[in-house]
Amino acid sequence: MAESLTSDQQYAIRLARAKDAYQRNNIRIIDSSVRGCAWLVTTPRGIFGVSDNAAKLIVQGWFFGIHRHHDIILAFENCGRQDRTTEMGRIIKLRIDDGSLVDPQVLTSGLHNHCHQLAVIDGLICLLDTENQAVLRFTLEGQAVDVRRPFPAAPVLDQTGAYVHMNALAQVGDRLAVMLHNGGAEPKKFSELAWLDRDWTLIERHSLPGHCCHDIVEDEHDVIWHCSTMSGDIIGSDGTRINITDQLMTRGLALGSEAIAVGVSTFGPRGTRDRLPGGVVILDRSWKKRVQIPLPAPASDIIAL
Repeated sequence: MAESLTSDQQYAIRLARAKDAYQRNNIRIIDSSVRGCAWLVTTPRGIFGVSDNAAKLIVQGWFFGIHRHHDIILAFENCGRQDRTTEMGRIIKLRIDDGSLVDPQVLTSGLHNHCHQLAVIDGLICLLDTENQAVLRFTLEGQAVDVRRPFPAAPVLDQTGAYVHMNALAQVGDRLAVMLHNGGAEPKKFSELAWLDRDWTLIERHSLPGHCCHDIVEDEHDVIWHCSTMSGDIIGSDGTRINITDQLMTRGLALGSEAIAVGVSTFGPRGTRDRLPGGVVILDRSWKKRVQIPLPAPASDIIAL
């Protein structure tokens, strides 16, 4: 039946289902088992469990950031999809128990649709409200704590560089790091890492070798890796550059004890990104490619299980 519908009709159905799930506080778990999965990958079509052999849909929806905190999985879901006039974003929580995702819970809702990554820092859930250039902080139970603004608000269509499009964050030692995508600036501008103190006050900005970059991941050797999205590479703070793809973009990066996962995707207008193919490239810890697992949509974020 779905094959006889146009892509616009399929999108309309996905939007209606997302709005219904939001209104009913429903988390659309398709398959709660993550046995055999090494990674969880968020995409505009849902959260997928990925192994070296296959990918399967775990939770339906349009997801951006995902974070593991002990046995808890936190993820940001955009139930409003491409509509910037509504605030139908929410943080969901799942618990890993004996190879299954259990106890689904909506922690908080009414968030801007275009938030991105999230992390637990200083015992609080910190979510990047990318569009409003803010960091929203919540308790682990979902109660709002405060809003931090390391950069002044700026129009999304600003081309001066004032709109930095924050899309990733991490705690690195005693400091905080935020990825500044900088993709809307004219003339073209490199992405940057913004280094902040623990009060979310800017200390310095460090230019990166790449454009429209994503992800901040520290390895066991204190090297900080990011996806140089437009070149199809991942780059370490020690200068190491690993080419993942010559034709696709890189977005989504996770380091496991025995493997590395990098998301790859085609580029397209924001309004069509849930209809573009994607995938996950799995490498061993010597950076040798093992396999590429296809996905029905681009990867947004990845965690190791």
